[in-house]
Formats: sequence, C-alpha cells, structure tokens
Amino acid sequence: MQEGLLVPIAKFIVNTRFEDIPESVIKATKVALADWVCVTMPGADMPVAQDVKKFIEYRRREGKSVLFGSKETADPMSAALFNGTASHALDYDDCGHSVLGHPTVPVAPVAFALAQLLGLDGKDLMRTYLLGLEAECQIGRWTTPVLSQNGWHTTMAYGVLGAAAAAAAAYGLTEEQTVNALAIAASRAGGLRSNFGTKTKALHAGLAAMSGLEAALLAKSGITGNPKALEAQDGYFQCLAGPAPIKAEDCEVNIGKFWDIVEVGLLYKQYPCCSGSHPTNDVLDEFLRERPLKLDDIERIHAGVSLLSPRELTCHRPTDCIQAKFSLEYAITARLLYGPIVVDTFTDEKVRNPEVQAFFEKIEYEIDDELAKKYEFTEKAPIKLDIWLKNGEHIFLERDMAYGNPEKPFTEEQRKRKFDNCLESCGCASLIDPYWKTLCELEKADAAAVAAFGVKP
Repeated sequence: MQEGLLVPIAKFIVNTRFEDIPESVIKATKVALADWVCVTMPGADMPVAQDVKKFIEYRRREGKSVLFGSKETADPMSAALFNGTASHALDYDDCGHSVLGHPTVPVAPVAFALAQLLGLDGKDLMRTYLLGLEAECQIGRWTTPVLSQNGWHTTMAYGVLGAAAAAAAAYGLTEEQTVNALAIAASRAGGLRSNFGTKTKALHAGLAAMSGLEAALLAKSGITGNPKALEAQDGYFQCLAGPAPIKAEDCEVNIGKFWDIVEVGLLYKQYPCCSGSHPTNDVLDEFLRERPLKLDDIERIHAGVSLLSPRELTCHRPTDCIQAKFSLEYAITARLLYGPIVVDTFTDEKVRNPEVQAFFEKIEYEIDDELAKKYEFTEKAPIKLDIWLKNGEHIFLERDMAYGNPEKPFTEEQRKRKFDNCLESCGCASLIDPYWKTLCELEKADAAAVAAFGVKP
C-alpha cells in the first residue's frame, strides 16, 4: 500500500539539516526574509493590523515573540496572527508561481515567532522558514492552478500547511507528529477570494500562520490525522481542488530535490498592490516618463488581460484604499494623476478624489483571447493597453510580466531601495543598516540578533 503524500514531506522536514541546503538556496532564502521583514514593519501600522492587535488582547499571553513594528511581545500564536496580517497588509509581499499566491507571509511569521520563543539562531530561522516554504510549494505544484480557479485564496489554503511544516521543523517534531501536524492543517485550509478588497484578505495570511502553528502544537500534544489527508476520498485535493480527481500516483514527489525557491523562484513586488496590475504599472510608468499625459488628454482606455487578472482585480469602482489595491482602473488612473505608484498612492482621500472616480468610466478591460491562450491561468498578468487620446492619436502598450519576476529579477540596488523606503516610511530608519547587515549574513546571526527583529526603536 502506498504511503500517504504527507509522509515524504514529513521525512524531508525531519531529516533536512541546514548543512544539507545548497548555497544558492540559502542565498535565495535570505533575499526572501529581507523582503518579508521590510514589508512587515510598515504593515504593522496599517488599520487591519491594528484591528488584529485589538483582537489578540482577548487571548494574548506573555511571551518572547515580537509583535513587529512595536516594542511588545506576546505568545507565538498571537504573534503569528499579528505579524502574518501585518506582512500582507500593504500587499507588498512576495508571490510564488507554484502557489499562485503569497508563500512567505504565512510561513515567515511562524519562523520568527518560534525562533524568538525558542532562542534559535539565524541558521535555524532560515531552515525553519525554508522547509515550510518548500512544503507549501510542493503541495501547490500538485494542485495549481485548479485550487485557485475554484475560488480559494491560496495564501491561506496552501499557507496553513507551510506554517505547520515550519512549526514542526522549529519544534523538532518526529516524523509521525509532523504528518499529523500537516493533516490537521489540511483540515484548517480555507480563505475565499471573494474577500479580496477587504481587510479579511490580509487577515488570511495571519490566520494561516496561526492555524498552522496551532496544528503543530496539537500534533505535539498527541492529536492524530490521516497520512492521506490530501489524496484520500473527501480529502484536501477533492474538496479544494476538485472536481477532477488528483491521484497520488500522478503526484511527483520531488521535495528536497527540486528547491522551489530557486527552481521556480519568487516574484518580488515593486508596488504595494495586487500583482495583477504590476505589468500595467511597469509599462505605463516607462511610457509616461518619456511622454507625460494628463487625464484630460485621454478619450478612453482599453486593457486586454489574461485569465487570472479578472479574478484578482475585482474592484472596478473602488471607494477606499483597500479596494484600490485590487483595481486595475485605479492603478492606471493613479499613475496618470499622482505619478509613480508608491505606498502613499493608496489613501482613501486619493481614491475618492472626484477626478479619479470620474476617470474610471473611461477605462474598460476584458480578457484578451491571445493572452488567455498563451498564458492561461498564471501569475504573470500580461497586459495589452490601448489608449486613445482626444487629439485622435492611438497609443498601444504591452508587457508580458512585471519586473521582480524570476525572469526579470530586481538588482540588489532595487531590493535595497525597497528595503530602505519601507523602513523609513514607518519611522525605523535607524534599523536599516543593522537589519540589512544581519539579514545579508543571517547564517552568522546568533539568537540575540534574531530576538531583536521587529522591535521598533
């Protein structure tokens, strides 16, 4: 009888030492964690994160895990919930093609919370995060894109399993306990895309982190689960990635041989909004730097998109800053009126500007048959943009993917600029140099350096 698919994942988590990890994977891990730290610090000031902080007062206990962007600490579950939500609050965090979502924000909060609780050093922190990420992406490779097409927010649906894997690694669970943790996490998977454009979208990351951590603690306490919780009848595959059956024998188990973080890579964001608008932001920004246009110059705009974009960019007439992050219409209008897309582009006042609201009526977008056929249901979000000016001129722009994709990676200078800008924006400029130095040499960091992450000066 074939062992359950969770078993080889558990073996990988239990048996992989830091010394087993290739140097290229270690380097990519440090890049991912630096990006997560820099988006989490300002994210902690966002209203959704502050709402979660109010909530955790109902359940919070003393602990050593830092609530990022503050001087406060809490128990690891509360920290995972808060930091997971904070890191997704700006929608500035990384994306992964294997999960069609945000793979780091459910996993890194668990890695940091437990590293700070247990006194782990930089090597242990990286190992914990990486094993969680790789487990999450292995399951994603088996079920992407169907799970996303079915309407699940993959950041939570996959992320809860990645968070459980990370927690199992940090706690040093046995193989059997790790299988149980993953099975319990599978029962807690969820997250609806219908909540995009609301605070719940960011909350999904926090819930995934907390639920995955709790799953590991439940397994550590003796709760059992089905080793075939993924592929069994009425299991994860059938319920979340149906209706077509996914058979265990068709699932290639290559975790530990195929390192997703380098073989597929992560997409890092240049803009604090849904990645579906980023190719549009790139190509429009480049054009407007050479030839500025005003809203009054434009008669109408038509955008041709691929299959995923309409499922993510659902807010066609946004009225607040959260909805605007999921609006192609706002991304286009804001770049024309306010200039390059930055964190401060997304305020209620700017979104509700009557000039902005009126211009939405000039923009239409629909699925482009060529893009749909070529790119199908993928994260790359290609764009064809037709702009007709009032003087009769027609402008055509197109872009296949945004900068920050593995195929078009950021330079170290671009990564550092984002890092600096994020920390400066939340009053943490004094942390830029020490954090950057520590993150670039994270394998040398001791437990005290790890414990200091997230504390606002």
